[in-house]
Amino acid sequence: MYKEIVGDDKKYLNWLAQNPDGYVVNCLTTKDDYRVLHRSDCRSINTLISSASEGGFTERKYIKVCSSTVEGLKKWSVDNGAKEQCFSSICKHCMKKDQQQQEFEKFAQLVAEASKVNASTRKDKLNSYDGVARSKVVETIVYSRSPEVVAETLERANGICEECGEDAPFNRKSDGSPYLEVHHVIPLSQSGLDLLSNTIALCPNCHRQAHFG
Repeated sequence: MYKEIVGDDKKYLNWLAQNPDGYVVNCLTTKDDYRVLHRSDCRSINTLISSASEGGFTERKYIKVCSSTVEGLKKWSVDNGAKEQCFSSICKHCMKKDQQQQEFEKFAQLVAEASKVNASTRKDKLNSYDGVARSKVVETIVYSRSPEVVAETLERANGICEECGEDAPFNRKSDGSPYLEVHHVIPLSQSGLDLLSNTIALCPNCHRQAHFG
């Protein structure tokens, strides 16, 4: 369930490359109270700072304990003397990323549910929706958007990118529907409304272009 890597940075970096969705505990060679939990893709445990020499991950005062699951690392911690607190702390950057992913997954589920209701029910909700996306703070600001707006925008597009006019590049694994992304023409962060009149369904390329092109 877990793997201790001591004195072998190459082996450690290979493990990271093979387990991009895994987890790592960074601890001292003494296995004392410093046991910080990270995600595999956290820069603080996969990229040496410019002033550091090679070998800093596992070949000097630190070791790394790796697992595909957090439960595996909890077991390691208990096996090595932890009684109540398995980790001394959790990396703040990794916590933020986990929270953002959870918010994304929850909203995706709401959109899926909104897509399954009949069109008249969805339009009734849209008629009573004022378009003001309420924000909430989860380390960063996210917006509580209407899943009905997303579902209706995707239905309007009917699998065709509303910018380039090409078919959606692939279908979703979850339900086989054409994969397009809903973009706000006037960003919510600039007081744009979360309404059908301010949304457009885009293929991933056009969506990236809208943000970064």
